[in-house]
Amino acid sequence: VLVRAALVAAGVGDTVRTFPAGVPTASAAAEALGCDLAAITNSLIFDLNGEPLLILASGAARVDTRLVAGQLGEGRIRRASPEFVLQHTGQAVGGVAPVGHPEKIRALLDSSLKKQELLWAGQET
Repeated sequence: VLVRAALVAAGVGDTVRTFPAGVPTASAAAEALGCDLAAITNSLIFDLNGEPLLILASGAARVDTRLVAGQLGEGRIRRASPEFVLQHTGQAVGGVAPVGHPEKIRALLDSSLKKQELLWAGQET
């Protein structure tokens, strides 16, 4: 509901699709949607000096936290605990959407996503 509301408020409209069988991985999502794996956007929450950092990464890529930390020049990026993710997003690990969080979260976008005409992101329901 929060994701849908955030999309509508941003002027995107209600573009939410649901899959009763679920899509637990980026590969499963790409197959269900009939799109390239690179068009799936993973919403990953990291801990950057105690603050959440949302990295929107292509489903075809892995995040190199050392590279990101070096580019930011702000310290070390750590994998966030499930409790940290839930506290800052209101969503559980494995089902974090890119929008609909209780507070704004600093976000970085994987530049390889620019190559895609249409991006898909998910949320566990």
